[in-house]
Amino acid sequence: MTATGLNTPGWQCLALASVLAVSAWSGTAYAEALDQRIDQLKSEVSQLSESLFTLEQQVLHPADTRLSVFLSLDNVEALELDSIELSIDGKPAASYLYSARELRSLQAGSLQQLYVGNVALGLHTLSVTMTGQGANDRYLRRETELDFRKRSGEAHLELVIAAEAPDFEPEVLLNHW
Repeated sequence: MTATGLNTPGWQCLALASVLAVSAWSGTAYAEALDQRIDQLKSEVSQLSESLFTLEQQVLHPADTRLSVFLSLDNVEALELDSIELSIDGKPAASYLYSARELRSLQAGSLQQLYVGNVALGLHTLSVTMTGQGANDRYLRRETELDFRKRSGEAHLELVIAAEAPDFEPEVLLNHW
């Protein structure tokens, strides 16, 4: 073939088609490699985020002073809980207003984490204000003060709201885990 044979339109089209095919193939391979790298980076970011959250919890809430307060309901067929307010040693710690769905979940036996924070070792007072609707459609507001002693290590407290028959008067009980 002569040099002039390579300049014919047929050869030029064939060369252009070859270049485009190689470019398309390498572009697809590049896109797949890029997608794999993006997925790998997402995984690494997720792992780093989890590690950072764990570290943050350890720094913000050291195990020696950490206090977690949970809420559960017991025998509450005649109680519709509206809200809970929680104070520790006179300082507001948590406040929660319940939706119908959240109330059904609590009535089905779930446990809600109300508070995670730090308290010093020693004696403390937990103040709980509960509002809701009781038997005979009466509006209720109960204020309860419960004392607890924070010892070394992580502490878990469970507030149990119970309303026993026949009067269904709610009371707040404190369990230590």
